Amino acid sequence: MIVQLSNKCYKEHSEHYPFGGIERQRPQGETNNHFSYASETFHIELLYEPKIYPFSSNSTSGDLVDTSPSRRNEYGAHHFCPDFVLKIESKYWKKPVTIILDSKYKEASTIKRFDIDQLTRKYLLNIHEVNDQGKLGLSPVDLLILMFPHEKSGKIVRTVSSQHCLKGKNPVLPQATAILVKPTEHGLLKEHLLSILEVMNSESSIMI
Repeated sequence: MIVQLSNKCYKEHSEHYPFGGIERQRPQGETNNHFSYASETFHIELLYEPKIYPFSSNSTSGDLVDTSPSRRNEYGAHHFCPDFVLKIESKYWKKPVTIILDSKYKEASTIKRFDIDQLTRKYLLNIHEVNDQGKLGLSPVDLLILMFPHEKSGKIVRTVSSQHCLKGKNPVLPQATAILVKPTEHGLLKEHLLSILEVMNSESSIMI
């Protein structure tokens, strides 16, 4: 899959804005946080540290919303803020694929013991999407990838059996996984992203 960068910008996030924020002039010292890529087949959006707020009158169709039981505090509405949200659309798919990527500066055994179950509940069960009728529909999140840099106790943590992982004989969605990702070692990340495209393409061919 070859795509080209079509737009990059800075977006300001607030509970009073739709998901994804409102485009603003990039403040000094800040980085762009919204990137779009396109090809003849695909359209891709990559959001850096987007804020996912609860459902409100500001929510619009396609917005991700926080449906957790967390309450508002003195700092404002509770929200989730993963490192990245990646949304991939294909003209051959019935629906887009949404992937959450979150960094954890730990090793596999620690993530397996303390993090992956909690974050699976957080990101796969407590994020939903506003539908065209302005109501909440099913969760759009297909894949949670936790990225860690220390390989002392292994390179991957799965929440499904090997036959149901993305490269397995019978892959399932949604699912969560934690993988080793370093500046010099990103093969597992590439493998997972390409595999979910294969799964989506396979589902599309079945529907056709």
